[in-house]
Amino acid sequence: MVQAALGSRRPYALAFVDVRMPPGWDGIETSARIWQVDPDLQIVICTAFADYSWDDMVDKLGATDRLVILKKPFEAIEVLQLASALTEKWRLQQEAKHELEHLETLVRERTRVLEETNAKLTLALANVETLSGLIPICSGCKKIRDDRGFWSQVESYIAAHSEAKFTHGLCPECAGKYYPGVAYPTLTAA
Repeated sequence: MVQAALGSRRPYALAFVDVRMPPGWDGIETSARIWQVDPDLQIVICTAFADYSWDDMVDKLGATDRLVILKKPFEAIEVLQLASALTEKWRLQQEAKHELEHLETLVRERTRVLEETNAKLTLALANVETLSGLIPICSGCKKIRDDRGFWSQVESYIAAHSEAKFTHGLCPECAGKYYPGVAYPTLTAA
């Protein structure tokens, strides 16, 4: 019955279980098996006998706030009070459980959005190191002016604003200008 109620999305809130239920399982075994199916169910164990001590029940069922012992003989008002209080307790626990699930969903969604935003920011930060836009350069000496108004060599400026590395050589025109007697190797197209 507990499985069927869960399957139809109409779970029980509370079960009154007698300790002695011949033939078959007793109330303690029945409660243990019920909690395997629905761990949220509140259970009232009804007994007139001392078949189990409280310690025996805790050993079998575990320490839990979902278990109440009702000694026989009991008054109808005791049953009504337990039914009312434990059903409300179950309802509040279900409400809290659903709210927690909702909050966990919100946290997962916001975490996903933050991770996406972080990835975009990381990419944007990487692109900040890429030179773009207008770069003020001197027409004569080819120095570049930075944002603070200081002038520096092209290599220094580019090295400071990117991950580019430089090697130096001479183009054929400069080789002829600075080393007029030295033959500059030329590349031939194959």
